[in-house]
Parts: sequence; structure tokens; C-alpha cells
Amino acid sequence: KELHKFYKSKKKALKEDDKTLLLIDICKIRGNCRNVQIVVQGPEDTPYKGGFFDFRIFMDEDYPINPHKAYLETRIYHPNINKQGDICLTTLKDKGWSPSTTLKNLGLSLLSLLSDPNVDDPLDNETASDFIKSPEEAHKKAVEWTKKYASEDPRCEVPLEKEKDKKKKKDKKDKDKDKKKKKKKE
Repeated sequence: KELHKFYKSKKKALKEDDKTLLLIDICKIRGNCRNVQIVVQGPEDTPYKGGFFDFRIFMDEDYPINPHKAYLETRIYHPNINKQGDICLTTLKDKGWSPSTTLKNLGLSLLSLLSDPNVDDPLDNETASDFIKSPEEAHKKAVEWTKKYASEDPRCEVPLEKEKDKKKKKDKKDKDKDKKKKKKKE
């Protein structure tokens, strides 16, 4: 249900020429509603521009009471994401989590994290130190890593929009079959 709302808001953003949501894509992994992929495209004016960042989100049985568990599948040079893909983001912590946080909100938070790394609350201290002491070098290294590790689009195996379209087509075929059967009976 939440994914459908996201795609509705994405279509609305298209009409309103809001490019922010166009940088985010969300879908279920292998049809499992608890495992979600959020692909965030690197924002303009950042070293992550042109990259595709594959975030994996897992919702346990206590969702929405407890925060999602999340990690980044794509390697990135970023002070708030370590080499194992762990993410330091207030939204994903118990103190910053709210049951009203949607996947859309989480996608926007991840996009914001790429746009504005928080060196004051790092997960990777060495990278944060580089961003503080020599921002030009850190920026250059982040661009290199983006080109090396984030150049391929890892979009969802079954994008929700396509899944929804398939269901509509199947429903239409079923209705057409039912109409034909009725006509034959008459």
C-alpha cells in the first residue's frame, strides 16, 4: 500500500516538474513486502552525481513500531556510510524513528544524506576526517568511487509499476474472458 502511494506521489511530481522524487525508485525484492530496494540516484552538484545507490531495507514483524534495518549494497566514499554498507542516519535510529515514517520519507532522507554528508556524526571516522581536512581530495575520491562502484543501474528485479500494470492487464483479460463466456451462454 505504501509503495503504491509513493508511485502516485512520483507521478504527481512529474506533473509538477519536481525532479527530487525522480531520483528515487522503490520496489519489493522478489515480491516480499518486508524486503524493499530503494535506488537513489546521486544528486546534482555532489560527488555522487550520475551514480546509482542500491539501499536495501528490511522491515521486521514489529514494523512500524521499530525502525527499518537498512544497508547500502553499493560501495561509496561517504562519512556516514561505512565500507560494510551500514548507514548512520537519524531516521533509522530508535531515537529518530517515528512509526509515521514512510518509505518515501526514508528515500528522501537517503537522498538528503548523499546531498549533505554529516561529518559531525560520522560512521566512518577516517572518511569524515578526509572530508574535513581536505574536502577537494575527499570530493575527488568520492567521484572516483561513484564511477567505479555506482555506474550500473541496479533497479528492482520487479519494479512495482510494471507489477501493477501486469495485474491490470490480467484483470482486463479475465473480464474479457468472462464477457465472452456470458455471450456464448446467451
